[in-house]
Amino acid sequence: AYFGGETPGFFQVISEQEKISCYYTWYKDRREVHDSGNRSIYSFSGEKSRRYLLQEGQLQRYKSNKTFVKLFPDAARDQIKEYLQENRILIMEANDQVMNQLIEYCDRILHQLLNQGEGRS
Repeated sequence: AYFGGETPGFFQVISEQEKISCYYTWYKDRREVHDSGNRSIYSFSGEKSRRYLLQEGQLQRYKSNKTFVKLFPDAARDQIKEYLQENRILIMEANDQVMNQLIEYCDRILHQLLNQGEGRS
């Protein structure tokens, strides 16, 4: 998949909503060690993920609750931060179902902001 022509790779779809989507990529780190005969031995880490939000065609990575919240407009941040705290969500440990519910909530918040903006015009 290509997002914005920049990032190739395979993504696990966590949630796709109208205003926002959430994707993970998975990888393993490879370590090279030399044995006594100076031969290379490789080992791999457990699976790790990189986590992304797609908003308005922009794919942005997050690494914590703080960086997740920063990806949203200022007017949405307090509500999203409060949702994370009330539901005791640690973004990097949350299962797929919890993340899907969070993304649905964030999508509703983004729709509310858009509707408020249209109401003022």
